[in-house]
Amino acid sequence: MKKSYLIIGLVVFLMAGCSQPYSAKPLSMVKIFDKRQHSALNTSEPSWQTEQQLRRLFLDEQYDKDPLGIIDDLYAKAYASHDKTLMRAVAELSLLNARKQYAKDRVLSTTLYINAAELTYDYLISDDAFASRNVLTPSYRFMAEIYNRSVSRLVEIRGKYEVPWPETLSGVIGDRSYEITIKKQGPFLWDPTLFDQLTPANQLQIKGLRNQYIAKGLGAPLVG
Repeated sequence: MKKSYLIIGLVVFLMAGCSQPYSAKPLSMVKIFDKRQHSALNTSEPSWQTEQQLRRLFLDEQYDKDPLGIIDDLYAKAYASHDKTLMRAVAELSLLNARKQYAKDRVLSTTLYINAAELTYDYLISDDAFASRNVLTPSYRFMAEIYNRSVSRLVEIRGKYEVPWPETLSGVIGDRSYEITIKKQGPFLWDPTLFDQLTPANQLQIKGLRNQYIAKGLGAPLVG
């Protein structure tokens, strides 16, 4: 009996020692699910996974001061180490900052969207990601959504230029440069100049139809 009391006393002591500044409280499943769904796709903040990644690398405070510099550094580390978790974080931060930069610098915003599209594309077509592609892989679906959002936003931004669809597009971020070739003709291709406007599907609200059908895929969902 004495031994049992000793063990119980030790457990209580450890719990008491951890009571500050740590705590735990029950939450409803709805609140937990809602909190876990927050990301750059639907808020102005990164997901909890990306925030955690920044903290693990001791870069959370530096990111607040120099987000573009941190994105550039993490981009290089992600490709050097082939770290899929890091690629996920950099892609999300690129998408988030592309949106924030749009009003101030449209060219930089475009380049950040390209950055996000490149990271997600390389992530999605990698051998291990391809082998595990299914609806039960949250990171794969998350990266697919970032890819779709980045590409559709790129098309939307280009449509606002006086000459929206030149033969090539270029951009620079950090020590990297991008050049994109635009193909307007070919099998299964639509010439973008045929449309007065191309709008991302996620920016449209459909009214008057009771039933709506949504299928998740890979590519830029646009309405023209």
